[in-house]
Amino acid sequence: MEHMANSSLAALFGVECFAWYWSWAVPSNSLKFEAGEFVIN
Repeated sequence: MEHMANSSLAALFGVECFAWYWSWAVPSNSLKFEAGEFVIN
């Protein structure tokens, strides 16, 4: 039972992190792509 609770908590935490990252990444997508190309080149 405890393991199930821990995995549920981890899943919820992962979703929260993904939502936060997505909300941050989408507005700055073009900037990130330019920075990525600069690093690659």
